[in-house]
Amino acid sequence: MKSGMLVSLAILLSALSFGQKIDGRYYGGSDNIFFNPGKNVDSVYFSIKSDRSGIIGDFYGSGTYKILDKYLIIHTGEYHGKKSTYKKTKRDQEFVIITVLDFEGNPLIGANIEIMDTSGNIILGKVSDINGRTFIDKNQTADKLVVSYFRESHAINFTDKYDYQVQLRTYKVIEDKTIVFKINSLEKEAMNVTLLTTNLEGDNNKPIAMEMLKALETQHSYRERVLVKQ
Repeated sequence: MKSGMLVSLAILLSALSFGQKIDGRYYGGSDNIFFNPGKNVDSVYFSIKSDRSGIIGDFYGSGTYKILDKYLIIHTGEYHGKKSTYKKTKRDQEFVIITVLDFEGNPLIGANIEIMDTSGNIILGKVSDINGRTFIDKNQTADKLVVSYFRESHAINFTDKYDYQVQLRTYKVIEDKTIVFKINSLEKEAMNVTLLTTNLEGDNNKPIAMEMLKALETQHSYRERVLVKQ
């Protein structure tokens, strides 16, 4: 009987909200959350910038959202923004040039560059220079090129008959995870939120226990973010 009451309470809590729909685009410095409530699905896109209160790196993502009591729950799906890519140019030299750039064409200094053989063993590791470049001697056993920068990594089938130009995202895309914000205040034209987690553990198909959300408040100390509706 007691367990049945707890299940009913969890279902009831999942329906609680501030009593209003959040819609439109909210900005706060470099932070951006765009709410798009629909007839059947409430979708959201966000970009959260790094800061000195625990967030390392910039986060981007999209998915669906709901309000659970004082918490904003975002279930992320596939991100449809820009993806890391590459192009190769055939050339006949004694070495291969690998160039690593961001999406604006700026060189990425210090990108990790690894060459692997067919067994997945790393046979060479280098770092891009001030021009985003590195030079690699030809190697017939080389099979794969892996370029990574911060949290973004891109793997490419490799042959030493080409030069490679790789364009990487310089931010972390969050896909297929649950993100939780605490809503400190919500007004008509502004909201104050605190990011609690970018990866809530649990089953997305089951109600989220309120105790779990409250516990997150004591485990994380990210700063509050004031977002103004545009």
